[in-house]
Amino acid sequence: MQDRDQSYKLSGLVEVDEGYVGGAEGGSGRRGRGAQSKSVVAVAVERRAAGEPGRPLIPGFATLSVGANTASASLDGFLGAKAQLGSHSCRRMRGHP
Repeated sequence: MQDRDQSYKLSGLVEVDEGYVGGAEGGSGRRGRGAQSKSVVAVAVERRAAGEPGRPLIPGFATLSVGANTASASLDGFLGAKAQLGSHSCRRMRGHP
């Protein structure tokens, strides 16, 4: 299953965002970018259909990867590896659905 999933490419409208995961237990308690021991994770999700009016969009396949940093170049490389040519991407903004 892992081999199949590694070769799958997302298509259509692809939403991408990054976040932080982990961190040492009992650390400083700092959240987000302030926690040095956290790992950067990039996530991309296909948007399959609009759904019913007033309801959320219907997602398709999703993929994620641990990254070195949150720079645009890193996310561009992630998308280049995980999305088909001709796909459109949008960056999810914090606090927006």
